[in-house]
Amino acid sequence: MAITALLRPPTTLVISAADLTITITPDPGVPESVFPDDRPVTDTLLDGQERVIRARWEKDRLVVERRLTGVARVRESYRIDSGKALIVDLELDSDNFSGKFEEKLIYRSTGRPR
Repeated sequence: MAITALLRPPTTLVISAADLTITITPDPGVPESVFPDDRPVTDTLLDGQERVIRARWEKDRLVVERRLTGVARVRESYRIDSGKALIVDLELDSDNFSGKFEEKLIYRSTGRPR
């Protein structure tokens, strides 16, 4: 979700948890499961680029970091504010840009999916 969200944020997000994983499903988009215990998960993208994903809890925030080897680092921080909105703080750090690109996305709850 990260780079796409910076350019064109999804209209909705569904976040669900299982015993060992948290799944983030953007709409439109593809569901992605992460392990919130900070273990590195490495996968290879269609273009052959290697990506390492790590997720961890930092107090009341779920932080997901994606590193594209030699290209960029994307950090997403998910939290619920006092008004029950989901706040997603996005940060992109890349050698292709001068400095960091930051964005804040706010999602209002529409209730629990059934």
